[in-house]
Amino acid sequence: MATAAALAIALLVAACGGDTPAPAAPEAEVPPAAPAPKAEPETTVDSIAQEFCDGVFEILDLSPDQWEQQVERLGVRLDLKRSAAGISEEEFFDAVLGECADEMTTAFAGAPEPEVPDTPIPEPTPTPDPTATPEPEGPQGLALVELATVQIVAQGTFVEPGAGSVTTAGSGSGFIVSEDGFVVTNNHVVTGAATLNVFIPGRDEPVNARIIAASECADLAVVQLPGNGYPFLEFHEGPLSIGTPIFAAGYPLGEPEYALVGGIISKLDADGESSWASVDQVIQHDAAINPGNSGGPLVTGDGKVVGIVYAGLLEFNQFFAIGLEQALPVLDQLLAGNNVDWIGINGEAFMGDGYNGLWVFSIESGSPADEAGILPGDFIVAMQDLSLGDDGTMLDYCDVLQTRGSDRTLQIELHRYDTGEILEGQINGRPLDVTDTLFDGGGGEAEVYTYAFDDTGVIDAYVPSDWQFDGAPVSEFSSMAVSPDLASWAPFYLGDTSTADTAGIFIVVIPTESEIGYADLEEYLDGSAVPDNCNYNGRIDYDDGFYTGFIDESICDHGGIHTALAAIDPGDSTFAILVETVEITQADADATSEFYGSFLVFP
Repeated sequence: MATAAALAIALLVAACGGDTPAPAAPEAEVPPAAPAPKAEPETTVDSIAQEFCDGVFEILDLSPDQWEQQVERLGVRLDLKRSAAGISEEEFFDAVLGECADEMTTAFAGAPEPEVPDTPIPEPTPTPDPTATPEPEGPQGLALVELATVQIVAQGTFVEPGAGSVTTAGSGSGFIVSEDGFVVTNNHVVTGAATLNVFIPGRDEPVNARIIAASECADLAVVQLPGNGYPFLEFHEGPLSIGTPIFAAGYPLGEPEYALVGGIISKLDADGESSWASVDQVIQHDAAINPGNSGGPLVTGDGKVVGIVYAGLLEFNQFFAIGLEQALPVLDQLLAGNNVDWIGINGEAFMGDGYNGLWVFSIESGSPADEAGILPGDFIVAMQDLSLGDDGTMLDYCDVLQTRGSDRTLQIELHRYDTGEILEGQINGRPLDVTDTLFDGGGGEAEVYTYAFDDTGVIDAYVPSDWQFDGAPVSEFSSMAVSPDLASWAPFYLGDTSTADTAGIFIVVIPTESEIGYADLEEYLDGSAVPDNCNYNGRIDYDDGFYTGFIDESICDHGGIHTALAAIDPGDSTFAILVETVEITQADADATSEFYGSFLVFP
């Protein structure tokens, strides 16, 4: 055991407010103290040392805790004497060592403690500062963020509206949250993927990752890398405030270079509704992100994660991240391998004139949606008799999942456009069954519709599936033409004939160097010729919720109708939309109505 005298002295010096000096340190010579006045009993360093030694010997039989308390009290009392006498701590310490160190060592050797044979007695060492924190090893802060942020490339086969089945690869970001390779990212980065390749900083080749669990509504997913020993990020603890500096990390635009952009938090609870998710708590910030940043970390200057990059509005300089208040409880479940608000659908909400719902791009094999019979390319219009996508977001869909639970029986209704069927059934219950058909035109000439794109990908619309289609540009302008007899329809819309005697639809998008006004649209229609076999019937305003303009209508000799539309997008009037139609039968009229209610332009 340590020398009892040294321990007692150390306690005394600590009680007196001093530090234990190193025993081997050489002392500077101290001048002799001035003699005390003869009239009073002299207080010397030797007398105080003797009093200390006597006091220690009197309390040897006490318990360790009691002994320590008494030594501290003794030290406080004697410290007052020492100070009053002008005696330094060093002088006092030396005097005690000379007065009774050997006697106390002998006395303590007889105490009932285990005997330690010939073991050198260690010197007293300074007590470590209890508040000191060991310095972390390896990169920290933003340097660690770079090492723990990964690029994720997901490849799979999806059914796109109007384009059919396509195999494509998409890129996003993620970040490692554990030494054994768990990675947090967005659900929309990995959902529907057949393969996941993850690029890890410092490695030349990607590794394959496995999806552990996901949440369709919170737009979160966890994947796992092979092996262990990965650098990882920790989540921020404590409140945030508006104006807090933050950084968005990731791999924007699918490029292989890591990027870090800074900004501040501008809103702590922004609107998190989107066409692909319904997030309850979203942080708004101004660190400019791009496609490819999705799933990456939003961090503080010391590298702590405050959110998961989610979405952005570049034109308004508004960018969003999923906040930890919602993310952490969901991630706890996902890390444990439990899906949250998930039935296996990779979908997006669409809103149009009479066709609101959720488009299904792909289905997870073995999921509740797969077992119910839902297929890629289906359009879910209702769940639990609640119409979906009325506001163009996933809000209603996610409200049903969160209210009912994704493991409960859920009633669904969907449209299957490639077969023209309406189906009803249940998730976690009765499989889908055909209950009706789509677009019954009465004459049977155009009962089934399909979603079509032009060759440039600028125009899409619902068109009769049994009509002939041409998506080639006309005079280098994006266009689309459909008709039961395309060879007879083409001369009319190309200007080779002035007789409207074949049913058909033609649309062309013409960009302009300056903005177009409504007066320009009317001027165009005023200069358009009415077909020779039709009589002008008037002009009406046009507004389908996306585009506005005017329609000229003419009644033809065969009893059908010719229409000409000139319209613009009020939010971007740098292109004109021109449409011409001829309808002869009721099925033609239904086809025209469906086209006008569904076409979209993406210039």
